[in-house]
Amino acid sequence: MNNKRNLYFGVIGMVLGITLALIGILYYDYFLHAICISVGIVIILVNIYPLLFSFKEMKYNKRFIYMFITSLIFILLGIVFIINHEMIISIIFGVFLILLSFIRILLAKNHKMRFLHEVPYILLGLALVLNISHVIFQVAIVAFGILLAMYSGLYLLLIVFGKIKRNDNEAEEAD
Repeated sequence: MNNKRNLYFGVIGMVLGITLALIGILYYDYFLHAICISVGIVIILVNIYPLLFSFKEMKYNKRFIYMFITSLIFILLGIVFIINHEMIISIIFGVFLILLSFIRILLAKNHKMRFLHEVPYILLGLALVLNISHVIFQVAIVAFGILLAMYSGLYLLLIVFGKIKRNDNEAEEAD
């Protein structure tokens, strides 16, 4: 039973890896549009409740103004992301990531340690601002697909040649 499941996981991983690599090479633009529309919808859905909640609570406590403004900005950003997700969105997200990283560095107790944690976000923000995000994303999809297919293929070979052992319970059931 466990061996069959391992075979299924290996085959599914290989098919998924090859599919991702082919999508990244052949249908990248369509895939990017679908991902961007999905992300925009998720951004909107995640921020509707905080917007409504903060709007209701703003009447009683003014500290909810910040929550209301940020939720509204994110909803607008989600709408813009659905409508026009090209260079403008890359720049907006890039600047947002860079500013957020610098704010976290300034607010941290240990600035040097926080800076080291924020370096990937700053680099990603710079990549988005310089609009090389499409190339990075396409290469990442293709590379992940190829690595997943190679890993799954190796996994299947190890199963077929018996390098991955079955459980003792399975061996007894097979006999």
